[in-house]
Amino acid sequence: MTEILNEQEQQVGQLDMRSAFSSATDIYGVNGELLYNGRFPFFSGKWEISGADGEQAGVLRSRLAFFSKKYSYDRTR
Repeated sequence: MTEILNEQEQQVGQLDMRSAFSSATDIYGVNGELLYNGRFPFFSGKWEISGADGEQAGVLRSRLAFFSKKYSYDRTR
């Protein structure tokens, strides 16, 4: 599990990468409720995030910052 932070560095959720061998991810809210699912298309370098209705909600990308991974999210709806 990895914290999801907003622009003010406040925790707004958690990212569960499931396992090192999985190309799927889950996103949980502050209270631990499952909000979104994501998948990692082959060679894309990003996760496509979908809501409960199956509609794409955004794109999640990882980035390296001071020898630790951080993630940025671009909302599409």
